[in-house]
Amino acid sequence: MKAFYKDSLTRAAALLYLLCLTAAVLLSAKNAYAYSGGVGTKEDPYQIACLADWLCLVEAVDTELQHFLLTANVDCGGSAMRPVGDEQPFQGILNGGDYSLSGAEIVGDNDSPVGLFRIVGAGALIKNLRVTDVTVRGKINVGGLAGINQGTLRNCRVQGAVEGSMYGSHVGGLVGYNDGGVLAGCHSEGTLTGAAYCQKIGGLAGYNSGTITECSAQVDVIGFVSTVDVGGLVGVNDGGAIKFSCASGSVTGGWGMGGLVGTQTLGTILACYATTSAKGMFNNVGGLVGLNRDKIIASYSTGLVIGLHHVGGLVGQNLQGLVHFCFWDKERSGRDESAGGRALLSQQMSKTLYFKNKGWETYPWFLVDGEMPRLAWEK
Repeated sequence: MKAFYKDSLTRAAALLYLLCLTAAVLLSAKNAYAYSGGVGTKEDPYQIACLADWLCLVEAVDTELQHFLLTANVDCGGSAMRPVGDEQPFQGILNGGDYSLSGAEIVGDNDSPVGLFRIVGAGALIKNLRVTDVTVRGKINVGGLAGINQGTLRNCRVQGAVEGSMYGSHVGGLVGYNDGGVLAGCHSEGTLTGAAYCQKIGGLAGYNSGTITECSAQVDVIGFVSTVDVGGLVGVNDGGAIKFSCASGSVTGGWGMGGLVGTQTLGTILACYATTSAKGMFNNVGGLVGLNRDKIIASYSTGLVIGLHHVGGLVGQNLQGLVHFCFWDKERSGRDESAGGRALLSQQMSKTLYFKNKGWETYPWFLVDGEMPRLAWEK
């Protein structure tokens, strides 16, 4: 009898071992063949060629130092999906190869960050990615590409619709919150909607404490009377640097409306411009910045500006901030006054003399008589 039980236990142990071994082999095979190719190294990145490959990335938990490469356009077909990095921030390197991912719809749950990527972690890099016809809805930290960015987004483009819900905040066309990260050569296009009491909404980034350089936004931002801190490029710049960037389109809302930045509390705006129209129902509305508390240098605005109090062609209200070598078009803006900067006629805005006299040639501006100043990278 003892021999029988001993033999049975031996067979059971052997069977359990075999099952575990089989599961390990299957799991290994799944990891090895989940993508269309590659092993995840820099030399041989995981290849993303179809929706199934992208969904494998969505399901991935540990992406640290792993490399991914789009090898074809990916059509999501309007299907709802979860963000990449649902459990942990994305920590890898993704090269879009200038291919596009289109037709994704992502809806946030509760107050979690939401975007194509939930959180792009420090050290992560996403480059050369095109995102088209994307729809993202959420409450806090809502972005077309990433809810929160702590890494680097380089040469990425997003086109679509982003919506922030009631009492939401940090809503952007590209990222909701650029948390010390870098946005370089990135562009957004489409519409942003902020529901009642939504705040910190920007065509590119809702809230910025990092670096934004050579970026643009062509976005219509639609807010309510109770919507606060809305900018054509950035809703709130708090300790960040915005350089050589521009915005066009329109922004509407309650107060803190700016063609480029709604409110700048700390930070620098250097060599930027906005042609955005800024319309606020109440206070602090400016063609470039609604409320400024820090530095604005060698920048200009031309858009129509409408508001109630503290309304300016360039800056609505300036509280101990520094505004140097800046201009606004007083004819197009409909404003003779500003809390900083110098007013020019529309014809004067196309004469290089006014800008060269203020040292604009030391910054990457492209100045030609008969044309409005453009940034060098726009040529």
